[in-house]
Amino acid sequence: MFISKNGKNNPSSELKATIDAFNKDAQMQCKYPARYQWLLSQGLEFSEPKVECTELIEWRDKQPIHSVSLVFASGYMSNPASLYGHMLLKLNRINARAQ
Repeated sequence: MFISKNGKNNPSSELKATIDAFNKDAQMQCKYPARYQWLLSQGLEFSEPKVECTELIEWRDKQPIHSVSLVFASGYMSNPASLYGHMLLKLNRINARAQ
């Protein structure tokens, strides 16, 4: 979902609209948490104070995921569809039976 009307085709416009949204509405932090964290890591500061996103925290705490793996399936030259390979994020869950 894009914030800017033309965000799909204009990344600069989307970035400006995102920063503006975070400065005007603190709840946007909960709607776009990854964007918010990334912009903070880039050194940006916002006029709205940081809020606690209770729904996001509740959802996150219900997930039995203990680690994340990056999987690269190598390319296969005989199949043009797989020539470049694929990258996947694998969410490793805690095995309830092993506990």
